[in-house]
Amino acid sequence: MRAASLLPCLLLCAANAAGAEMYKWTDAQGRTEYGQHPPSGVQAERLRRAPGPATPAARATPGEQLEALKQRQDEEHKQAAEARQDQQQAAQRKRQCENARKNIALLGKGGHHRVKMPDGSYQVMDDAFLQRELEKNRKAEKTFCD
Repeated sequence: MRAASLLPCLLLCAANAAGAEMYKWTDAQGRTEYGQHPPSGVQAERLRRAPGPATPAARATPGEQLEALKQRQDEEHKQAAEARQDQQQAAQRKRQCENARKNIALLGKGGHHRVKMPDGSYQVMDDAFLQRELEKNRKAEKTFCD
């Protein structure tokens, strides 16, 4: 009977100790002391409580952790692929811009210009063809050059 009445008291004391404040101070000999009640007249630092362990409901199962890892890896691969594609498109735009500017410079020099035909022969550009090519390259320059 006595043990049955002692159990609630022990539980009450344990709960009180778990919620008690902790302090840190230096004594007269220069030693660091810890306790729930610092001596009077001593500068004591109140310590913060460490966070308790995560509740079982907050923990993920190994299968859930594995699935989350797979999702993160898939997302990283997707972002890397998108970055590579963006870089390739930027490089292609740069090449097209450079080609358009080079063609404009060549066509703007004047003189006779020849074009290689599909059958391998060369044909001299007339003024109308030259103007169409200049216009086409100016549009390409506006499209691909920033």
